[in-house]
Amino acid sequence: MEEESNYPDKHNEVGSSIKRFEEMIKNKTEYFFDVHEIEDIVDHYIGEYRWPDALKTLEFGLSLHPFSFNLLIRKAHLLSDMKKPNEGLCTIKIIETICPDNNELYIIKGNILSQLGEHANSINCYKKALDLEVEKDDILMCIAFEYQSLNLNKKALIYFKKAIEENPDQEIALYELAFCYEEENLLEESTKYYIKYLDQHPYSHAAWYNLGISYSKMGKHLNAINAYDFAIAIDENFASGYFNKAHALAHLGNYHEAIALYKETFKYEDPEAYTYYYIGECLEKAGRSEEALEQYQETIKLDPEFSDAWLAMGIILNKLNKPDEGLTYIRKAIDIDPECSENWMEYANLILKFDEIEDAVYAYNKAISLDPFNIKAWVNYGAMLIKVKNNKQAIKIIRDGIKKNPENPDLYYYYCGLLLSLKDKRTAYEIFEKALKLNYDKHTLLFDFHPETKKNATILDLIGTYG
Repeated sequence: MEEESNYPDKHNEVGSSIKRFEEMIKNKTEYFFDVHEIEDIVDHYIGEYRWPDALKTLEFGLSLHPFSFNLLIRKAHLLSDMKKPNEGLCTIKIIETICPDNNELYIIKGNILSQLGEHANSINCYKKALDLEVEKDDILMCIAFEYQSLNLNKKALIYFKKAIEENPDQEIALYELAFCYEEENLLEESTKYYIKYLDQHPYSHAAWYNLGISYSKMGKHLNAINAYDFAIAIDENFASGYFNKAHALAHLGNYHEAIALYKETFKYEDPEAYTYYYIGECLEKAGRSEEALEQYQETIKLDPEFSDAWLAMGIILNKLNKPDEGLTYIRKAIDIDPECSENWMEYANLILKFDEIEDAVYAYNKAISLDPFNIKAWVNYGAMLIKVKNNKQAIKIIRDGIKKNPENPDLYYYYCGLLLSLKDKRTAYEIFEKALKLNYDKHTLLFDFHPETKKNATILDLIGTYG
């Protein structure tokens, strides 16, 4: 009760200090304030996000108490928060002459050096702070983030794990671990880590969620769904759990369930443009084009610059025999994102309906120059050239595509069919063998590209030989 009764007195004292300080500034006079009063005034200004006023208060306080460690360290901290690292470093140098071996000093110096891009020096400061700090997890996190800035994700993994050992409830570390594992293509190790962690902490929704993410990245969508189910069971308001479970279901072709779960997220967070977009994708894949259009419209209401939604609407309108409208939408997608290969490819595909061959050639060239790994663009470009009887150029384009993608079987299968249609059987069979060696299971692509090859005896013999 005594503590409660003292609180109003403390509040009144702080209010009185602020009033005196602001009166002093207004009257351009000077009053004396002790260090605690200055700190209270600074806290007040920071609480109101009046950082420049807080800084002026600290500078005034230091004119009265030039060797106050508390005021100097507050100033360095504030300058760091205000993204003024050079000024902050000057203050740090003053502090080092007064109290050179202090954990708070090392932490703030590490933060400032990080802002200056001196990540290695920043790490050294944080490591010095570790030796002096009892609660180490926040510092371990800082070190991990610096290693991430240096693209040393394996080093970062070590320190994120140490942070979790210090504080098993360190959720940010659980999320960052997943990112590092993915960056290093260590997804198997990622799942093992989370499973081991969950043996000790089975009610961590963050761990179940990140286990699900790792499984999803590995294409193990059923395992991922199981993990997301645990995350949602632990925290039924966990919107990201519903969202990513929906994603996994969509990958498995369970579009109806996926749509329901995407919509479920709206109960727990405000609708996002990309959620409407994914609902639209599911509807489109389920053959419900008109409904998909409605969801894509919702997407651009929330985010008019969402180029993928404009593109998707353009493609659907074309399929609905509205090519003029479709073209308008695809052009809008290009206006928003002119560096997207997919936008240019779909523009080329559609402009061919209007016999705009030169525009199509330009657009296909843009598509493959922006993304040489856009296999569909190479194939569609080659098909267009065959259609306009430019066989020589078609062969050149497909060969160029193979040079850029020597391990991709799709182009080899297409090239085989192209050569067969041009009566170059010997080369076609050689290419077909290369394709079979690269990926036998995809040999039906040849039949998709050129259905007449289903009756080709040599092709069927080769399939039997390599099967």
